[in-house]
Amino acid sequence: MQYQLKINGESRTVDVEPGTPLLWVLRD
Repeated sequence: MQYQLKINGESRTVDVEPGTPLLWVLRD
């Protein structure tokens, strides 16, 4: 599953497994 996040004014696109906790995505 692909998410688009805006962190500290920077847009990032991440591709993770559907069951992955958001905290793990942000940590990596």
